[in-house]
Formats: sequence, structure tokens, C-alpha cells
Amino acid sequence: MKVCKKCGARYDGDQKFCKVCGEPLVEEKKKSNLWIFILIGILAVALISGSIAAVKIYENKKQGEREREEEEIREQEEEAVEEAKEEKKKEGKEEKEDTEETEQSEEEKKKEEEKKKEEEEQAELLKKYEEQEAAQAKEEEEEARASAETNTGVSAGNTTPVSGTMSKTSSLYDSWKNRLVNAENTDAQLVSQSSSASDFNGRMSKQQERYNLWDALLNEMWQDLKKALPESTMEQLTDEQVDWIHEKEATVSSYWSAQNVDYSAFPNAPAADTTRERVYYLLNMCPMN
Repeated sequence: MKVCKKCGARYDGDQKFCKVCGEPLVEEKKKSNLWIFILIGILAVALISGSIAAVKIYENKKQGEREREEEEIREQEEEAVEEAKEEKKKEGKEEKEDTEETEQSEEEKKKEEEKKKEEEEQAELLKKYEEQEAAQAKEEEEEARASAETNTGVSAGNTTPVSGTMSKTSSLYDSWKNRLVNAENTDAQLVSQSSSASDFNGRMSKQQERYNLWDALLNEMWQDLKKALPESTMEQLTDEQVDWIHEKEATVSSYWSAQNVDYSAFPNAPAADTTRERVYYLLNMCPMN
């Protein structure tokens, strides 16, 4: 039995109107059905929401897995890049070492060629001086012979020779003084060529030739002094020579330290004048008789 909402009278479930107050009873049934629909709707929404949430969770899980996979791939790529860099760096280091070895080898070869060239130039200069000295000696010999023939000449109808002067052996001083005449001629030519050179390298190249000239003469004169001077005098002169060499090297080093150039082709060019002056200093040490 159901109860009328308005008057409270009881009625059967299939009645449409209350027998007491006449109130319609169908609405109550409709309202009852509405709650069922509402409940079904709520359940449907909950189910849909749950499904959406489950799908979202699944997608988030998949997204997380993809991100982890992508992160792993990035890490692997970064590791590969780092390994490639290390390998390239290692190859570059090896290539640099090979290049340095090649450059060192080329530098040594260049120095050997320069040394050989310098030796050849010195030999050429010495040969030139020897030829000049031989020519001068021959000229002096011819002059002496002519002088002797003049002094010992025979007058017409007289076969008795006229007394003449006796030849004298030249001293070491005189011999070197005569040799330096030819050296000065050559040095003057090199000075002129150096002055007229159009660039720095050209001037320094000629100054290096001047150094080679006077250095070769200095070494040769030194050997003659060792033979001619007493041992005690030579020891003292040797100490002076060592000091002079140190001063010369310091002068050359100071000169090149102020120049930003490659001077390997003419390392001793600044010492040409200094070496020339030293030759004349040693000349004065040569015995004069």
C-alpha cells in the first residue's frame, strides 16, 4: 500500500487518483523513476570518468616510458658524440705529433742545408782570397825580379853585375797586412751591395757574407798566432778571445731579440763589423820580425 502525499490516505499501486482527496498519484511513480535515471546517470558519469582516468593514466604511463626511452637515446647519442670527440682529439693529437716530428725533421734538414751553404760560401771566399793572394804574390815576385834585374843589370860592354839589395823574408804581421788588403776590397763590395739591397733580408744576407769573410780570416790568423807566439802569451790571448766571443754572442742575441723576423738564414750578420775589428786587433799581436 502507498500513501497519498496530500491527505495521507492509503491506496493501491495501480490507482491514478486518491479516492479521498482526488490528488493524482502517477507523479509519485514518475519521481521514483527519475531517481533511478539520475542514479544511472551518476554511475555512467563515474564509469566514463573512471575510464577517462584509466586511459589518462595509461597514456601518462606510455608517455613516461617514451620519455625514458628518448632520454636513454639522448644519453646514448651524447655518449657517442663524446666518444667521437675523444677519438677525434686523440687522432688530432697523433696528427699534431706527426706534424711536429715532420716540422722538426724539416727544420733539422733546413739547418743542415744552411750550414752546408755557409761552409760552401766560406770555402768559396777562401778560394777567392787564395787566388787574390797568389796573384798578388806573383805580381810582387815579378816586381822583385824586375827590380833585381835592374839592380844587377849589365852595362854595355861590361859583364860585371852591379851589386843590388838582398830580399827579405816578410814577417807574419806584413804577410797578414797584405792579405787584409784583398779582404778589405771584398768587404767594401759586400758593404756596397748590402746598402743597395731593396729589403731587410737582402741587406742581412750580405752582412752574413761579411761575417763569414772576417770569421774565416780570424780563425786562420789564430792558427798562425798559435804557431808564432809563446805559450804564456797565447794562454792570455785565449782568455781574452773567450771573453770576446761571449760579448759577440750577447750582442748578436740582443740584436735579434729586438727584431721580429726569421734570421735563420743570416744568424751572425750583426757581428760582421765586430769580427772585422777583432781581426785587426789580432793583427797587432802578430810578430813584426
